[in-house]
This record gives sequence, C-alpha cells and structure tokens, in this order.
Amino acid sequence: AVVSTQSGHYGRGKNFFENTTTVQFDHRFLGHSLLLGICAVWIMSRPLVLPSRAGVAVHALMGMGWVQVGLGVSTLLLHVPTWLAATHQQGSLVLLTLAAWLHHELGKKRIKLFKKS
Repeated sequence: AVVSTQSGHYGRGKNFFENTTTVQFDHRFLGHSLLLGICAVWIMSRPLVLPSRAGVAVHALMGMGWVQVGLGVSTLLLHVPTWLAATHQQGSLVLLTLAAWLHHELGKKRIKLFKKS
C-alpha cells in the first residue's frame, strides 16, 4: 500500500523509514517486542542455577528494560525535550551493554539447568 501525504506519496520501502507516523509505530513496536523478549529471558532464568554475576546481569537487564520503556513513553508525553530524548538514547546503549554482559557471563561455563530440589 502506498501512503499519501501532503507532499506526495511514499513507496512501501520509503514509508517504513520516512513516514513519521510509521516510524513512531515501528519504534514503539520494536520497544514492546524487546521488552517482551527481556521479560521472557528473565522469567526463563528464574528456575536456573546461574552464576552470581549472570544473575545480577539478568536482573539488571530486566530493570533497565523497564527504565528504557519509561524513558521512551516520558519522552513522547513531554513532547520530546532534548535532555530526555538524549537520556533515552543513552539508555539504549546501557541496555545493549547489559545484554552483551549477560551473553558474556552465560558463555563462561556450562550452567546447571535446574535448581537442586
């Protein structure tokens, strides 16, 4: 489908990146999907016996995921103040760093899959 605007038409590929409404939807969908994935990782990690640093990393990732969503929503509700938008951008780097840290911690050694009963 081609979307009409006052200045012309957007093709399918261009619409995804240049139509402001579509970009907002894409960003929001990506944020929700990412948070859902982070929550799934956190829930699946609960019954596992993780090394202590991996446990800290998974909890930090979960916490920062919610902080990042909060920053994004606040940024939109306050009509994109520059300082808050920059904080949201920095939050994405923190989130990426925490995900890399968790990946690193999980790759260090074999993890016992379930807690001993």
